[in-house]
Amino acid sequence: MEAIRYIKHADIDKEKWDQLITSSPPGLLYALSGYLGAMCSQWDALVSGDYKIAMPLPYRKKMGISYLYQPAFTQQLGIISLQPITEKDTIAFIKKAVSYFSFAEITLNHQNIFTDTKYPIQLRQNLVLPIRGNYEQVQAGYSFTLKKNLKWIKKFNSEYVTDIDAGKVVTLYRELYQKKIPSFKNNDYAHFLNACKNIQPYTKVYVRAVVAPTKELLAASILIHFKDRLYNIISCNTAQGRAVHANDVLYDQIIREFSGQGLLLDFEGSDAAGIARFYRKFGGQNQPYPFLKYNHLPAILKLFKP
Repeated sequence: MEAIRYIKHADIDKEKWDQLITSSPPGLLYALSGYLGAMCSQWDALVSGDYKIAMPLPYRKKMGISYLYQPAFTQQLGIISLQPITEKDTIAFIKKAVSYFSFAEITLNHQNIFTDTKYPIQLRQNLVLPIRGNYEQVQAGYSFTLKKNLKWIKKFNSEYVTDIDAGKVVTLYRELYQKKIPSFKNNDYAHFLNACKNIQPYTKVYVRAVVAPTKELLAASILIHFKDRLYNIISCNTAQGRAVHANDVLYDQIIREFSGQGLLLDFEGSDAAGIARFYRKFGGQNQPYPFLKYNHLPAILKLFKP
């Protein structure tokens, strides 16, 4: 591997950066310059060679200390490479990041798993579902309970719709979950909508929902198609929706719509047992990714909390 260079944001060649992201095997929608630029106000990068390997460095400052953090609606970042990356290369990038930032709470991506105990990681769960085959092939992997529910809930006459405004879904998501995810700030929701605009023409954004006969929104999702992966970025389910298993209908219909197109459905979760159990009903398989936390601040600042 060639030497790793620290590049300030203003000096990053965005064209070469996005070429790396679009050409690298992991995909990593979140690392596109337009997406990352919308979701965080400050990010620099580590780069090896002529943008052959890179690592985005989203950071903030507090009390004069710069630290690495994970932006909202950005599940994975880490080291992105045109070729399969080795554990040695992964550690080299982390070591370089540590030399610039003494504190970090960040996620890497599913190709950055390593065993070096100097930088201990926690593996987080991310469930994905191959939907490359036709709908009937994917449906065969549904759990018995899910198949039973899908028959039972037909009596509620809920409707799968494709013409819902993204802003309406983001507003609902915020109303339902803001207290559960206090790390998401008010402007993060507006930034996400801007990110969806900034990543054209590399991606397609889909808004899908299930509504009651009264047209009341029961469950909804915002999905982004990038390369061969369909990212389930935002998912929300109302109390009335839970009562009639609207989420079962929603994801069954999403799978029906997008099956047979060579895609991997990335559910984007989760370590929460209930959410993981829900996605496993559809045949979701774990594709773990690392969470890295370190604190190399001076002793007097060890209690520093961003």
